[in-house]
Amino acid sequence: MIPRQRVSELVAEVWHHRLVTVIAPAGYGKSTAIAEFLRDTPAQRKAWLSLDERDADPVRLGRHLLAALEEASPAIGDAVAAVLDGASNRLDDRFTDALLEQLWQFRDDLVFVLEDVDRVDASLVADLSRLVLEAPTHVHFVVSARADPSLPTARLRSRGDLFEIRADDLRFTNAETQALVTAVAGVDLTADAAAHLGRRTEGWPVVVHLAALSLADRGRSDPLLAIDATERNIVDYLSAEILALESADVRSFLQDTSVLAVLDPDMCDFVTQRSDSARILDDLNRRGSSSRGSMTPRRSIAATACCGSSWPKTCNPATPSARRHCADERRSGHSNAARWRQQPAISSPPRTGPAWPI
Repeated sequence: MIPRQRVSELVAEVWHHRLVTVIAPAGYGKSTAIAEFLRDTPAQRKAWLSLDERDADPVRLGRHLLAALEEASPAIGDAVAAVLDGASNRLDDRFTDALLEQLWQFRDDLVFVLEDVDRVDASLVADLSRLVLEAPTHVHFVVSARADPSLPTARLRSRGDLFEIRADDLRFTNAETQALVTAVAGVDLTADAAAHLGRRTEGWPVVVHLAALSLADRGRSDPLLAIDATERNIVDYLSAEILALESADVRSFLQDTSVLAVLDPDMCDFVTQRSDSARILDDLNRRGSSSRGSMTPRRSIAATACCGSSWPKTCNPATPSARRHCADERRSGHSNAARWRQQPAISSPPRTGPAWPI
């Protein structure tokens, strides 16, 4: 990757706030941005804890918290570990009290990174919230997640103690796109080519990187054609990193609505013959799981890969009959969409819910 001073300066807002949150879908460079900031930060004490589903065990989570903080202050473990084993399904209050007491004894600034907080149980996030709220002011927290975690962000925001970094802040600018392509592919993109790549990828860092790799494979022959040829790689990435994490019901919904250029809740209900499209769209919006840029699917690589015509492995049947069934489902979706557009205007007010251009 390339240095992104612009993004590092956003993370550096942690010096002026108790908490910085970095919330974006997979592939937006959250960890890279935080690591770049830590590499250049003057803080003498730094701690980093990457969380996953196994940290649903509070004792395991507590031990990992201690191990991370021992990197900043080796003595902290001896003082706190003794009260850890009594925890049940929550971090024991005695453990949190002891940990806070140790943090209050720090004399230097401490930056504590909690990565992928949304992957642990909400009850344990509540325990982590107490650390964030009650830690001394020289302890600064950076939290990353793919979706908004259940931290007391409203309270911190009202106090001016919260700084939020979102996907739009992490998207590549045209200048960053040019620099990355030069670094990865050795190709000097023109300003027009960089702008084209930015439109096609919506500035999604991992997608820009995959496009740069495609350019490296094809050399300097035709950069714009190489950019347009990256869609298969994007589909594979989204299948493994994003769509695979969704439920079968959500994947089916996205497949059925992939014929639409705009995800309107009522239109989605009509096309899919279901009645909960607004709920699914609201949930995807909250978790940042859908590409919702201003481009139509066939003009944006990211949108096409997520919801467009080259639907990934969720519709990759092995048998001819299954392939015919998948094709029939797509034809049915197109037919329903066409019938929706032919309907007369409805006099009753539409249900609440955003219409999403993809």
